[in-house]
Amino acid sequence: MALLLLLAACGGGSDDDTGGESNNTGGGTAATDPGDSGSSSDGNRLLVSSPVGGIDIVDLDAESQEPFIDTEGQVHSLRLIGDTLWFVDGSDLVAADAASGAIKGRAPMPDGVADMAVSGNTAWVLTGISGASSAVAVIDIETMTQLGSIAAPEFTTYLLIAALGENAWGFGGDVESSTAASKLDATSFTQTSSVDTGILADSMAAGQGAIWIGGTIPAFVSESDSPESGIVKLDPVSGGVMDTIVLGEPADHIVVAIGFGHLWATEGLDGALYKIDAATGEIVDSVDTGRGAAAIPLEIIFTRDLVWVFNTTDDTATGYDPDTLDFEEGINVPTFAPAPIFAP
Repeated sequence: MALLLLLAACGGGSDDDTGGESNNTGGGTAATDPGDSGSSSDGNRLLVSSPVGGIDIVDLDAESQEPFIDTEGQVHSLRLIGDTLWFVDGSDLVAADAASGAIKGRAPMPDGVADMAVSGNTAWVLTGISGASSAVAVIDIETMTQLGSIAAPEFTTYLLIAALGENAWGFGGDVESSTAASKLDATSFTQTSSVDTGILADSMAAGQGAIWIGGTIPAFVSESDSPESGIVKLDPVSGGVMDTIVLGEPADHIVVAIGFGHLWATEGLDGALYKIDAATGEIVDSVDTGRGAAAIPLEIIFTRDLVWVFNTTDDTATGYDPDTLDFEEGINVPTFAPAPIFAP
């Protein structure tokens, strides 16, 4: 098996780097914020999907790789939310203890899993074929049983999902608007309302009191009369647009994430990581991470001390100090592993 090799301290992203594919292709998760509650990962181990099935664990210090979790099918959509590792095993949604690999529960999913979010005791799992049909399965994570399903209205689809507290939002669900987000209710299992966000979404995230949608501000909405990259801040209860953060031209694939008390965003083609004040929308700082390929995101992952940008087109990841954005560490990642995640 391929092993990970530590890059030299002068490694990391450069202007000639090409961008990476995300393990969460524009998805929204309610992840633990390491700036608020602490992360148990020190960044020296990775969890990766094995090409022969299962999940492997890679020790960066020992440069070794070994099986961690055996599965029945191919694994994808790895997520680390709190102390639980979520992944898809064939067509089943699985929750496992992230430290030991012990399986906590398993729930069969119809038609594949496109995205998921976890908030409180509920997992919101977007299933179906993107662009054709979709529904959101509502899962009780204590029993790993499906409580119900929220179908997208006729002639519409959900593309992404994010959840905060008892509130969940799916991007899509409105036949009249390509920039709509819709509120989902876990009690009635219905879509209760839709709002026009003014943005074509690439990714969603939840945290710091808001739902965040990163993507393209269309030309007919943008003040520059050209498509621009941007981020919309939604009120998680009403869906009201609280702020629109413009990142500028040209329009680019945007990944958003919440960590260390801030909003973070990457632009693939520009190869930039932005640190943003979640309260004011001000861009506090930015750093060049190395450019990515068109429409392929640069995923953002947090460990205890660093903000990491995964760039799996050139099979690297770079870690930055969240306070100064100084480059701290670089690693190579296995060519077969689409954006692995750090183990606790």
